[in-house]
Amino acid sequence: MTDLYAILGLPRDAPRMAIRKAYRDLAKTKHPDAGGSEAEFELVKLAHDVLTDPERRALYDSSGRIENKADMNAAALGVIAAALDQILQHPGFGPQTAIVDCVRQKLKEQRASFEQNIAQAKADIGKTDHLLGRFKKRRKKDEPDDDRNVFEMTLRGRKAAIERAILNFETQAKLADDALEMIKGYTFTPEQIQQVTLITRGNWASTWRF
Repeated sequence: MTDLYAILGLPRDAPRMAIRKAYRDLAKTKHPDAGGSEAEFELVKLAHDVLTDPERRALYDSSGRIENKADMNAAALGVIAAALDQILQHPGFGPQTAIVDCVRQKLKEQRASFEQNIAQAKADIGKTDHLLGRFKKRRKKDEPDDDRNVFEMTLRGRKAAIERAILNFETQAKLADDALEMIKGYTFTPEQIQQVTLITRGNWASTWRF
């Protein structure tokens, strides 16, 4: 598997700005115009493009897969399909259901849920950062030196896991945004009856048309 982080010489938790800087620095020597090979520069560019895109980076971090934009559009279509399937299988679905409005509402609810998860995860990182550097171990005189700090190591591992979770939530939120953009401008005409029904979170909200 291609190690995109190793290509840029960065750790897996490198921030976006560090990735961009590493790319610019490597481009000075890897670009064909600077004496590098086209193949080497393509790898550097691939690493930059994937790791600076929240969706593609989260997928790469979790599975090692490198997706292109067409694949990401397909993923957004999958989100729409899943939302539509939920609407069609809802017990209250019928000729009065405003399908496009229901799908749009469900995608917005999913987006809001991911944003809540991101906010909570960032708060957890703040708690972790507040604790780092405050754990010390008292050693006996005859105890060998050991620079490892069990609590510090555990907290850093916890922080890394939360950061990966945030990337995943950001990816899902972006897919919901892409899905909403794809269905922008679409409408659906229910059967010509007086009541149009919206399905939201299992509850029913009715809009009457006369």
